[in-house]
Amino acid sequence: MSGTIRSLDRISCLDDFDEVAREKIDKSVYDYYDGGSDRELTLSWNKQMISERYLLRPRVMCNVSKVDMTKYIFGDKLSMPIGVSPTGMHKMAHPEGELATVSACDRMNCLMILSFFSTTSLEDVAKRAQYCTKWQNVYILNNRDITHNVVQRAIRNAYRAIVVTCDAPVLGNRRKDVRNEFTLGKFSLENINDSSVKQIRDHSSEIFDPSVSWQDLSALKKHVGDTVRIIAKGIMTPDDAELAINAGVDAIFVSNHGGRQLDGGPSTIEVLPEIVQRVGKRCPVFVDGGFRTGSDVLKALALGADMVFIGRPVLMGLASFGEAGVYKALSLIKEELRRAMMLTGCTSLRDIDRSILLERSPVRLNEI
Repeated sequence: MSGTIRSLDRISCLDDFDEVAREKIDKSVYDYYDGGSDRELTLSWNKQMISERYLLRPRVMCNVSKVDMTKYIFGDKLSMPIGVSPTGMHKMAHPEGELATVSACDRMNCLMILSFFSTTSLEDVAKRAQYCTKWQNVYILNNRDITHNVVQRAIRNAYRAIVVTCDAPVLGNRRKDVRNEFTLGKFSLENINDSSVKQIRDHSSEIFDPSVSWQDLSALKKHVGDTVRIIAKGIMTPDDAELAINAGVDAIFVSNHGGRQLDGGPSTIEVLPEIVQRVGKRCPVFVDGGFRTGSDVLKALALGADMVFIGRPVLMGLASFGEAGVYKALSLIKEELRRAMMLTGCTSLRDIDRSILLERSPVRLNEI
């Protein structure tokens, strides 16, 4: 390995996993996981704006000898307000795939959202997850039967929520994947048993439905009733948050698909405050997009997010060291959040509010 990090005990932060993963997996796979759409402006801004837009105010002499990071969401008790975002095709990163990821989440009691495009069946993931809360991600495809089949199987296997990706009427233009001629290769999508698998394997946009609307989301909520929560993922404006609530969803998930859909759109941290304000106390608000440290997470919580989710760091941990890498990634960011809370005088999640933030005007350095 050409890099300086060769063992798990040398990993000191989530970014360290990138170096190891780049050495261990094919370039086309690394680029698929790491890349964004078009010029990757939004991908860059996700991380950049967290650090440049908001600063944390240190507090002193606050008696932070005991810090409680316990989070309750929809009645489930979690060890921290950080969860795993839906990311596809984990077996491209490691042979154990999603089973390794969920095993690490189980050890941590960390919420995991299983991707619609998982390379492990939702049933097998459910069997492995003995303790942690699990949610199932779905897309509303041209063939609605595929979506409904996954929803019903998820309900039967005790997935507590359905996270609907709302921002993919068509796939973003991911230039790296085009240049690499990326395909799934030998890997199978275990939750989709249909001719559409070939189109997904060929990275085709034909399976996605540009006619999808709020009526489809409302119909899905009416279909499942109170048996499972419905979460709208991909919300980036207050108006869409309002429409999602009107459609009956149980939570809003602020996300720009990791900068993989509309390039040139804002970072999630920039739009989070106005969406939180519009939603009020009507339902929880979640967020992902560029969060790499516990301090990043603390900023989002201070802006009103109920939970923060991470995706790429989990994949890079998985690619680097399998289950142990995922567990290390989750442990690191949890400990970083604990430390950041202590240094800002917060001993519980209830203490976190905007008083610990200092806002400054954003400067975009990568627009050219």
